Amino acid sequence: MVGVTIDQFLSPKGSPAWLVLDGVNCPDLSHFLGRTANCCFYRETGQKQPIHAPWMISIDDKISEMASFLPNDTHWGFIFTSHWPIRDLRAHFRRYTMLKTPQNEAPVYFRFYDPRVLFDLSHALEAEKLRMFMRPFDRLALPLSPLLGERCGLSPLAHHNEFRSKFLTLPLPPAYPPESGSQSFQIGTAEYRRFESLQARRAERKLARELHLMARNRSDTEILDIAAAAPARAARYDLTSVRQIRLFANCMLKFGITFDESHPGAREVLTLRWASVREKFVALQNWYTTASDKSYPAQASQDLDIWDQLERMRIS
Repeated sequence: MVGVTIDQFLSPKGSPAWLVLDGVNCPDLSHFLGRTANCCFYRETGQKQPIHAPWMISIDDKISEMASFLPNDTHWGFIFTSHWPIRDLRAHFRRYTMLKTPQNEAPVYFRFYDPRVLFDLSHALEAEKLRMFMRPFDRLALPLSPLLGERCGLSPLAHHNEFRSKFLTLPLPPAYPPESGSQSFQIGTAEYRRFESLQARRAERKLARELHLMARNRSDTEILDIAAAAPARAARYDLTSVRQIRLFANCMLKFGITFDESHPGAREVLTLRWASVREKFVALQNWYTTASDKSYPAQASQDLDIWDQLERMRIS
């Protein structure tokens, strides 16, 4: 069985346990605050901290029970145990809320508290930086999700029951000696490329899951093949956004993986030299609608409506 329950994670009694909640991905955050010790990762301004901020909350039996009902596929945060006091934990985590990258001169926001980012961080950082980041943790676990990657042990098409209320424990590097100074957090070019590669792989898994929701009668192998091929095939025509790749993948699902070569109408709209990327995308939408089964004229527009619904569901 992949994953553990929160009770199993907390059963070894030892260091205090903490819950980190991302207010953006956890609309129930307000229900957790005020019950136990907590703090916000945002800078203290003397004003009430925003509810959409990341928060760290001490876990008791009630908090543990509430956290077990949080939907894993909203990627709401993570749980950990630590012997560090709350003040030191907050100071440590605040060092990582901003990030310097090779692509940005000024630091940018770094959502390490998103379990997808934290999972990538554990595989992308150089060993020394990873040890420094992981210093406070005695144990660490993320809400299990099929979108985390192959190493989570779940297929991207896994049924919800396979990851509901379960957590993935992350291995911790050896202890790191006390750090000196308070340098800002920054990553190098090689690390940045690893982050990009992991993000692209997760986007592929997300696309496969969305295709599976739309076409449950198709085989898993076919779904996974289309999700893997769609980004590169769409990029041939400069279609690189999430929405553009989704439409391209839907066309592959309905008309075949090589529809852009085998269907003259599709080839014509995709190779329009005078058209901008947006105009090409709209033309492909129109082709998709008109080329769909004539006996079910509303089916194509219904499929596109489903894509819009999926985009709003935030199942990423």
